[in-house]
Amino acid sequence: MPEFTITETSDPLELNKREPIVPEQMASAWLHYRFGHGRFKGFGFGGGVRYIGETFGDSINSELMIAPAITLFDAVIDYEAGGWR
Repeated sequence: MPEFTITETSDPLELNKREPIVPEQMASAWLHYRFGHGRFKGFGFGGGVRYIGETFGDSINSELMIAPAITLFDAVIDYEAGGWR
């Protein structure tokens, strides 16, 4: 039985169903680099990726309430000087 299933409930339709809004798969990665010296000292840049698997929108896992899996990409450009970013 998957880890996030409903095992105790007063509604028999919910028993052994997946918890709503909890994906079975999630993953993320983030990288960031900041220049420590030279002409670009204090400047930084980075990027990341997040994957969120398919989720159900209700506790009986109806087909009408499925949020599809999604992959998101993030990026940043920053500058740090004197303890401020």
